[in-house]
Amino acid sequence: MKNKRLLVLVNGNYVSGSERMTIEILKGLKDSGNSVHCIVSGWNDGNFIKHLHMLGIEYTVIKLGWYYLTQIKWSLDSLVHYPGAVLQFLRARKKFKYDYIYVTS
Repeated sequence: MKNKRLLVLVNGNYVSGSERMTIEILKGLKDSGNSVHCIVSGWNDGNFIKHLHMLGIEYTVIKLGWYYLTQIKWSLDSLVHYPGAVLQFLRARKKFKYDYIYVTS
């Protein structure tokens, strides 16, 4: 697959096992001549974004979160940011004009 536009939704808040694999996959996709744009969780430690900078991969940070029965503060924070997050996602999707979406979870 070459010369495709990939929109990648990355769920990790910090770099661990699956995020390391995602970074390697993104590097391979970019090195193969594809355009890659990531949507990154707004709740992160900044490490994944540093890797994207080193690879020269563009990204958009969006606070589109999860809802938890046991973590009311986290759920309220997600709820407060939800309308803006949806709008940010729609804008990024429209701007990037992707061929494929790759979702990590």
